[in-house]
Amino acid sequence: MDNAVIIMTATINVGSCAGLYLRDKQQREDQYLLALDKYLNAGLKVVFAENSLSDLGFIEKRFGKPPLLEAITFDGNHMTHVCGKGQGENETITYALQHSTFLANELFFFKVSGRYFSSEIAETIRQFDTKLYDGIFELIPITKQAAMS
Repeated sequence: MDNAVIIMTATINVGSCAGLYLRDKQQREDQYLLALDKYLNAGLKVVFAENSLSDLGFIEKRFGKPPLLEAITFDGNHMTHVCGKGQGENETITYALQHSTFLANELFFFKVSGRYFSSEIAETIRQFDTKLYDGIFELIPITKQAAMS
């Protein structure tokens, strides 16, 4: 699948979210940079969607403004400590669908966790045959439409 878009969800400032092993902001930024570097070097288009309204200048400082990367942030990490990390993921994906220019005309995307890299993902995405998964195409626009309303 050519031109696939990856949504990489991220939380730099975890606030009061319980149950997280890595809480240090700098360490989290460093891990995000390592993962982004690998995805970009694999030639993948990435929407870096961050939900703690953190300054994303560290990304531009490291990469400049590469054409394969869109970095967005918003203030959406308030209920994670109550509803759990899954709620934060849902809100972050919804925000990305509503505000990303990369995703504006996409019917399909891949979601990855922000601080980890899968060495097989680039090949998996390239070999992904969307014709085998017609049902997904019916679900994604509905989800995207619902997220935009």
